[in-house]
Amino acid sequence: VYGEDQDVKLAIESFYQFIGVPSRHGGKKRHAKVDQYERFGHKTHTDKIYSGTVLSFQASNGTKVSICHGDITKQNVDVIVNAANNTLNHGGGVAGAIVNAGGIGIQNESNDIMTGRRYKPLKVGDVVYTNAGRLPCQYVIHVVGPQWKDRNTYSVEHMLYTCCHKTLTMASSDLKAKSVAVTAIGT
Repeated sequence: VYGEDQDVKLAIESFYQFIGVPSRHGGKKRHAKVDQYERFGHKTHTDKIYSGTVLSFQASNGTKVSICHGDITKQNVDVIVNAANNTLNHGGGVAGAIVNAGGIGIQNESNDIMTGRRYKPLKVGDVVYTNAGRLPCQYVIHVVGPQWKDRNTYSVEHMLYTCCHKTLTMASSDLKAKSVAVTAIGT
């Protein structure tokens, strides 16, 4: 998981709740089967998290999950995930950074996808992929995440779960990826 300071902090708190480790803020405990986890020292200065891995664990099936703070466009993985808008216009934020680093071909492929859809907007949970251009990865998966405003928490969490499931299914099944870097989705 890659993101801004607040996104990384939220991911850490969620991770602690998921594996049943009390968080710094006394969050609820939930349990998951995790063989080991490692909390990297929070390199904090006025609560700012610096680049690098801040939390990592390995599940019983061997899957390694890490929460990191850094530039997703520089990750040497098979696939990176972009939290896209419903028209695949990658003009700003992380999407803009991905196009700036990877090249205009990513936006052109996204435009072709929208043309093929007759410009019908994507729905929350829809996933598509493009080649990665000059990025060190092979593909970029674009997923439309939920908006937190004006929705109940359960509904948004369910939509977010669907987004993550569809994204990882596309990465592993369709693209045969062994490593995936995911930015914050639906923040």
